[in-house]
Amino acid sequence: MSPTRMQSSDPASTVDIRAFRALAALELYEAQLKVLLHDPAEPGRRHRLREHMAELRRCCAGCAGLTVPWLDLMISHHELLERLDEGPRPRTDDHEQALARATRRHQACLRELAVACRRKMQARTLVGTRESVSRTRRAAQADAGDARNAS
Repeated sequence: MSPTRMQSSDPASTVDIRAFRALAALELYEAQLKVLLHDPAEPGRRHRLREHMAELRRCCAGCAGLTVPWLDLMISHHELLERLDEGPRPRTDDHEQALARATRRHQACLRELAVACRRKMQARTLVGTRESVSRTRRAAQADAGDARNAS
């Protein structure tokens, strides 16, 4: 079994663990982002946010179905931080609007990556369910064939 797969005796519970880990890392990232947006001046928060972003990168790297949403998130992350970095000088309405747009775009990218992770997890579960149903049908057909041969 691949180290990136979680598997129990029931194939229906097979889940791509990278998608599961990415979803967990995404939730931690979102929580840290909310704190940062509330108080962008504290430097330790940016460091923690970068750590969560690195964990997301590790989870999404090379994971089919997560690459595009991950790249969109990475780009919007940097755009949002650029808007926040424009400094403590008096902010204009234009700056506030640009920050609001960057925040909305970033939140949309967060949602899209979360959807992609859930979709990937669901797809693995559906594959496991189909395999389980096929195995059950084959066993039932074999049992029916054995019963016909016995009579």
